[in-house]
Parts: sequence; C-alpha cells; structure tokens
Amino acid sequence: EKVFRREVAETFLRCVRFGYDQANAVVELNALKLAEDRTFADLARYIFTTVLALSLPAPPDANAETISCYAEKEPESDKELLVSIQKRLQTWAPLLRRFLKNHDDQVELLLTYEEMCSEEGVFAKSGCKRFTAVFQHIMKLFYDADVLAEEAILAWADEKADADEEDKKFVTVCQPFLTWLREAESDDEEESEEEESEEDDEEEE
Repeated sequence: EKVFRREVAETFLRCVRFGYDQANAVVELNALKLAEDRTFADLARYIFTTVLALSLPAPPDANAETISCYAEKEPESDKELLVSIQKRLQTWAPLLRRFLKNHDDQVELLLTYEEMCSEEGVFAKSGCKRFTAVFQHIMKLFYDADVLAEEAILAWADEKADADEEDKKFVTVCQPFLTWLREAESDDEEESEEEESEEDDEEEE
C-alpha cells in the first residue's frame, strides 16, 4: 500500500510540476488506476493527502524532482497553513470531486485523513501530525469546496459513535462543526416541511 501511495503522489506531483490541466491529470492518474487495478476512491484518498502535504516542506523521502512543488519552509501559524491549503484546493478540488463517486468514498477519505494526522500505517513518520491541530478547519475547507458532503461527514462521525475515546478523538475535536451541520440539516428539514404544508394549503383552497 505504501508503494501505491507513493506512486499516486509522484504521478500527481508530476502534474503539479509540469502544470498539467485537469484533463491531462485525469489521464495520467487513470492510467495508474488501471495498471494497479485500484478504484477512483483510492486515487482520491492519496491525492487528498498529497494536496495537504504540499503546504509543508518536502518529506525526507521526496523525489528530488518534486521537491520544488512543496512549501519552502514550515508555515509559521495555523492560519498561514490553512491559507496555503485553501489556495491549492482552489486548483485541485475539481479533480477530487471527479474521483469521489459517492458518500462512501468520502467517508473512506476521512478515515485516511485520520490515519495521516495520526501518522499511522503508510503515513508513519511522515511529519503530518502538523495537521492535527487544524483537523476541523481543513474539513470545513473541503466541505466549502464541495469535496466533502454534509451526509458523508455526518456518516463518518456516526460510524464512531460507539468507539473508544482514542478512536473518536478527531470526531471529538470536530464537534463544533458537526453540531453546526446537524443544526443546518434540521433547519432545512423544517423549511421543507413548511413549504410542503403551504403547498397543501394552496391545493385545498
């Protein structure tokens, strides 16, 4: 899996380095997907983590040809980090939306995001714990960019309802955002019910 993650990252970084447009990036990444017999969601998960990693200095194992794609120095503040991520997201959000086919794919992406921040599995010793402090804010950026849907975010949180505290630590830090989403969802449902009631009244008249 670590080899595949690196292949996705290097293919994507080649697109960044040479300024490929979205169409050419899709061709390059789709060729990798077919060669490795993987899914679009698999591509999206590691494109997502690479987009985030670009806002930090290149990791020790980065290919020499792609080092210039990364930030020259560590962001001095969380705000600076988020601004950098948002800038890159403006360019690459359409690619992520294209590869995330449904809400289940988005939930898988969030689980991968957790692994990245915890430096677990293929992200061991990656230096990505830097994103832990802004986990909720990054989620909001990707929500605002229509990469992550409300339904997927809430499904991710609900999946961990009975998990132990350690396993749901990221759900815990996201509670303010999750509460806002649930309240917005409730307001939408109430508005929909009111509209339906008004339509019924008009029909009776």
